[in-house]
Amino acid sequence: STKNMLNGEDMDAEATNKIPDHILLERCIKIKRDLEDRALHLLEKIRAKEGKLSTSPSVKQVSQLVSLYRKAARMFQVSGNEHRGKEILLEMDVFLANPVTVSILDGSYHVQSSNHSIDELEDDNNDPIGDDSSQAAKAETHVSELNMDTMTMPDESG
Repeated sequence: STKNMLNGEDMDAEATNKIPDHILLERCIKIKRDLEDRALHLLEKIRAKEGKLSTSPSVKQVSQLVSLYRKAARMFQVSGNEHRGKEILLEMDVFLANPVTVSILDGSYHVQSSNHSIDELEDDNNDPIGDDSSQAAKAETHVSELNMDTMTMPDESG
């Protein structure tokens, strides 16, 4: 059965068919806009969390970011914006291939004091960063180790 969008009551198919087409269209457009707005809000939340990742790194933080990326992508796709949804998934792949993210997932990342940058850390270790494909493969391995199906969605309230 379909939910009545005005008061949350169940409506049968006959009652749904009685709603004028222009009202259904307006409701669909509003739902699409609301989904896109929520997805944009999630992207803002992702950017903020990514900015804090280097100061408080954890596999849990990376997992939450992956969940937010997937949720935002899905919201764009459901709203009819397949292209933007795919772009978000590509952004997630770039995030997962980032050397900082890979080092958090493999346990080699350490919070640096304010007088050292992440680039210096990589130089100090004398480890070549490697090409993007090797970084992506490492990240993919670590993310697959995280049971993505059982992760809980982070609280959206803030």
